[in-house]
Amino acid sequence: MTLLDKMMGTARESLDDRRGRARELAFARAAQCDWFAEVLRHHLAIEQAIAGLRGAIDPAAGRHALRWLATLMNGHAIAENAVLYPALAFDGQRAHAVSAFADESSFRIDLAGLTLLEPGTSDFVDKLEGLHADLMLHFYEEEGAWY
Repeated sequence: MTLLDKMMGTARESLDDRRGRARELAFARAAQCDWFAEVLRHHLAIEQAIAGLRGAIDPAAGRHALRWLATLMNGHAIAENAVLYPALAFDGQRAHAVSAFADESSFRIDLAGLTLLEPGTSDFVDKLEGLHADLMLHFYEEEGAWY
């Protein structure tokens, strides 16, 4: 293992640790806010759907898992776009709201791109991993600072 590998591993662990702490604090705050609690439940369901898509045993199961992921993500986006992002903007966090709207659009494009690929292929896996990384950052921003 090179020094760079070790440094990247430490940085990755640190980011994972920060995400974990942010999520713990988010769940504590969510006890006082039903909307935020629902957002967190959506985040967890989306993460589970991605895990299910990764574990799909054949292309048909992969397509089914992808449809489920898209359903969850679209429902989540509708809720956030209709209620939470406007609330952010009205709360003086307009830049966060604009960024979040842009993220949601990007996620929809990524999902559409996945539907054009055969589940399980290297291109599909690469695009899925990119979407997953982008979602994890988006969730971290929402859970850790925005809400």
